[in-house]
Amino acid sequence: MSALLKAYQRLMQRYPFPTQVLSAGILAASGDAFCQLLIQRNPKYDFVRTARFFGATVCVVAPLQTRWFRFLERHVNSRSAKIISPVKRVIVDQAFGAPFFNTLFLFSLASLEHRKVSTATHIVQHQIGPVLLANYKLWPFVQLFNFYVVPLHYRIVLLQFVGIFWNAYISYATQNRIMA
Repeated sequence: MSALLKAYQRLMQRYPFPTQVLSAGILAASGDAFCQLLIQRNPKYDFVRTARFFGATVCVVAPLQTRWFRFLERHVNSRSAKIISPVKRVIVDQAFGAPFFNTLFLFSLASLEHRKVSTATHIVQHQIGPVLLANYKLWPFVQLFNFYVVPLHYRIVLLQFVGIFWNAYISYATQNRIMA
C-alpha cells in the first residue's frame, strides 16, 4: 500500500491537475457504484449511469473545482489573523461555490442523460433546493477541516472521498426523483 501511495504522491507532484481531476472522477464514479450496489441493490448494474458520474466530474466539475480551490487559497484571506482565513473560505465557498457546483453537476448529469436543455433546467430547478439543504448539513464542516488541515493539492481528493457518500446520495436521489 505504501508503494501505491508513493506512486500517487509522485503523480500528484508531477501532474497535479490531471491527477486531481482523474482522482475526483474515479471517486465520483465510486459513489454511484456504491449507491447502485449497496443502497439500491440494483439487479442489473447501470454502467452508463456510472460513466455519467465520471464524465460530469472529469469533464466539468473537477477542473473548475480545482481552480476554485486555488482561487480561494490565493484571494480569500484574513489580514488580521491567519486562523480566520479558513472560516472566510468556507463562507465564500458555501455562499458561492456550493450553489454553483451543485447546479453545474446536476445540469451535467441531466445533459449526459441526453435531456433537452429546457428539461435539464427544469430538473435542476426542482432538485437544487433539497440538494443545497443537504449540502449545508455536511460540507461546511468538511470544508472547514479541508481548509485548516489539508494541503491545497489534496483538497479535491479529500472532497471526493467524502463525496463517495455524497455522490451515493445524489445518485439515489436523482434516480429515484425523491428531490423533485
